[in-house]
Formats: sequence, C-alpha cells, structure tokens
Amino acid sequence: MRRTGAAEGSALVESAIVLPVFVLLVLCAIQLALLGRARLLVEYAAYRAARAGILWNGDPRRMQAEAIRALASTACPTRIPSARPLCALYPADGGRSALQALSADPHLGFPGVHVHILSPHWPSHRHLFDLGGEELDFDRFGPEPERLDATLLTIQLQYWFELKIPFADAIVWNAWAAAQRLGGRGGHEIYRGDYEPISERALRAMREHGAGRSARAFFIPVVAHHTMRMQSNFYARFIRDCSCFQGSGCGAACRAW
Repeated sequence: MRRTGAAEGSALVESAIVLPVFVLLVLCAIQLALLGRARLLVEYAAYRAARAGILWNGDPRRMQAEAIRALASTACPTRIPSARPLCALYPADGGRSALQALSADPHLGFPGVHVHILSPHWPSHRHLFDLGGEELDFDRFGPEPERLDATLLTIQLQYWFELKIPFADAIVWNAWAAAQRLGGRGGHEIYRGDYEPISERALRAMREHGAGRSARAFFIPVVAHHTMRMQSNFYARFIRDCSCFQGSGCGAACRAW
C-alpha cells in the first residue's frame, strides 16, 4: 500500500509539472498558427492595396482602406480601449471599424494597418513628372531608362498584428523582441539608401505604453511588399512634401528607412 501511495503521489507531482507545460505549448502553437494565417492574409492585402493604387493614381488612403477590408477579420477581439467596443459590430462589418480605429494614428504608424509607397521615389523620379510636375504618365515610355521603373508602383504594407492568446502572447512577443535585439532586423538597400522595413518610431511606440494601449496588448509587425504596373497617372502630391504617417503619401523624409 505504501508503494502504491508513493507511486500515486509521484504521478500527481509529475502531472502537476507536465500538464501546465503541455497546455502552454498548445497555446503557443495556436498563437503561431494565427500569426501564420495573418502573414498569408497580409500578402493578399498587399496585392489588393497595390491593385487599388494602380487604379486610383497611387492614393495611399484608398490602398489602406482596401488593405483594411482584407484584414478586418483579424482585428477582433482586441485589448485596445479605443477599438474594443467596435468589436461588437463584428457581425455587421466583419471587424472593419475596429481595424480602422486601430489604424487611426498615422503619425506613429502603430498599431493597425499602414501603407508606405516605396516607388515611385520622388528624389529619383521627380524629373519624369509631366503636367507641371504633378502627374506621371503611366502609358508614356520615353527615352529615359528610369521611366519604366517609375511607372511600377511598389508598396510596403505594415500590419501590427495583435497576439490574442493568453500567456502565449507574452512568450511569442518576448521571443520576437529578443530576436530584434540580436540583430534580427535585416536591412536592405533601395534607391541607394538604407531601408529598414520597420520604422524606429513605430518600434518605440510599440515598446512604450501609450495612453490608449493596455499593458497586456502585444503586437508583432507583419510586413509584405507588392509591385504592379500603374494603370493611371501617379499624382506627385502623394510622395512630394507629405508624410506617409499622415495618410497622404510617403515622402522621402518619413519612409521606413
């Protein structure tokens, strides 16, 4: 009887240790699966945003709206106070109003969905704009070798995806943050300039606890790029003397690099 009792006690202790670890692993697996689904949707949203851009003169507001439509189903539930009540409208709008609220701070570029125009690039292509320097003809192929490149719309779609699974959210976020500190942010070069997919200001906003952010809200940026040939004239005002963090284009001074 003593041996049986000791064995039962040992089994209970082992179960008390193993069961929480197993549950945590399951939660982490679910969270990573949701993150993987979000990555697939972001690629699709970048395609839809670029398609809207080539038809609407490169208007970043229309591109952002199209991306929000594609990603609306991932917005709810949320811990952000400004967007949480809007999740009650999910049966009617599929989460679109909640994701619009999450994307309402264009200055920080965090959280939510934000579109950055990478090409046309104003310092490199400004001499190609016609009609008083206001439009770039999409169907005019002149002797300039840059014109073919300038009529390609290249965008970056940045979606700060909220980790929603309890306990697993903090583990996944801390693992991602540790990878960033160890040099996980791979730099690139575009138009002879350094290009970082995630802006420093957005990273700082993520790390700091702003007035509208709950202490238990964790976000990871999911980034996708897409390129399409313009099917309408590109308007210079979307990339000249404006800020991509104000929802009206992406000037050279405010890009992600």
